[in-house]
Formats: sequence, structure tokens, C-alpha cells
Amino acid sequence: MVLKWSNTSRKDIQPSTYTPFGIVSVRFAAKPSTENTVELTFEVANTGPAISEETAQELMAPFIQGGDKTYQFQGAGLGLTLSKKLAEMMQGQLHFAHDTEKGNIFSIRIYLELANS
Repeated sequence: MVLKWSNTSRKDIQPSTYTPFGIVSVRFAAKPSTENTVELTFEVANTGPAISEETAQELMAPFIQGGDKTYQFQGAGLGLTLSKKLAEMMQGQLHFAHDTEKGNIFSIRIYLELANS
């Protein structure tokens, strides 16, 4: 999921699409959640144009693609829908935040049980 988001974010900041510059950052954090579980957070952020408020409202729906409608999109618009479903299957959550000045942030938080040693 994180690799797919990174690739999509990279495309969103290409000079030929939306903006002449930008940065994609990928972050990972792990911290104890309980005695037996760890919380993993993966985050992909880009500094390209933020997704509009209108598009953000329906972003997790199947077959929805955000961004400039004049741009030729690839894919079916299922990436975020499937990512959200996978996160939920792992008792986690998918989060999305956007700021018209700063870009978009997608993150997934999941909880994994620690192996007994």
C-alpha cells in the first residue's frame, strides 16, 4: 500500500501534471501499544496541489479519482478503497489529510501482535 501511495504521490508532483516542483516523503514509526502489541504507522506526504474539499469527501469511495480532471489518469480508482479495507482487516485505520498550502498526507495505522520469544 505504502509503495503504491508513494508512486501515486510522485506522479502528482511531476512537472507534466500539476506543479513544477514538489517533495514526496515516506515515514514509518513503530511504538508499543500494549504489552503484546505494537502500533505501526506508515505515512506518505506530498507537497503537490492538495486534493479539493469536494473530492476529499468522496475519496474513499470505489472508482473515484481525485485531481485535475483534464489529466489522463491511469487505474480504476480503487487504490484507496482497497487500502482502507486492508487496514480495517488488520484492525487499523486509513487517514487522509490535506491542506491547500501544504499538499496531501495519507497514513495507515495498524496494530500487530508481538511474537512470543
